[in-house]
Amino acid sequence: MTTLDLAPSDLKACCASFYANDWIGWLLGGSLHPGGEALTRRLATLLNPRADDLVLDVASGRGDSARILEESGASVVGVDLQVEGAPKGATAVQADAEALPFRDDQFDAAVCECSLCLFPDKATALSEMYRCLKPGGRLGIADVVLDVEGLPQELQSVAAYVACIGGAVDKERLMGLATEAGFVDLDWEDHREALVEYIEGAKSRLVGVKLAMGLGKLPLPDGLDVDGALRAVKRARELAEEGKASYGLLLGKKPA
Repeated sequence: MTTLDLAPSDLKACCASFYANDWIGWLLGGSLHPGGEALTRRLATLLNPRADDLVLDVASGRGDSARILEESGASVVGVDLQVEGAPKGATAVQADAEALPFRDDQFDAAVCECSLCLFPDKATALSEMYRCLKPGGRLGIADVVLDVEGLPQELQSVAAYVACIGGAVDKERLMGLATEAGFVDLDWEDHREALVEYIEGAKSRLVGVKLAMGLGKLPLPDGLDVDGALRAVKRARELAEEGKASYGLLLGKKPA
């Protein structure tokens, strides 16, 4: 099955279910995005939340980003299609990033880690973040970027999409979408090495899974295509080596 076979609402549900699966956390080495906690901390440093800030965490998942942002004393509100995995005591709202249930000019900052690439309508998601930010509010995006003429066949699967590769856009397009949403003072910090390391880790664990499958020692969850996933990570690694796939941090702000 490819992403062309799914409606946007089904793609969103598929992504949410994918990241709620404990198997996926293991395959990705415990971190659901390249760079892990270190890169989340780098994003937090650049975003510079203050003690009295209210921060919006879009696609908040398990609350890893919120936990780090809250170290500054800021209050964080997470929003996700699934909130069952949010830690106890966290403020988590179940909602769609393309239709945020918040009033205009409410937040001092907004973050979205390795998730914008999963949104079928990225322009609307960015416009919603812009709407919810106060004038002068800061934006911090961490995401995969992919600069190719036509998506390679190996990356057209639903698995490649939910793994943040198949739905990624190139850096210029990403920054263009942010500009169209109204954000200014955009800056990109590249971390391609984090993507390469992430891909290599996933590949190693997938090889281990395949070996265990061959020995009949590992029951797999329904829908996990190990061979297809291996082809996807191999192609993603090639694109990263060619400079056509990367990961980075996009910073911007809403005009004051």
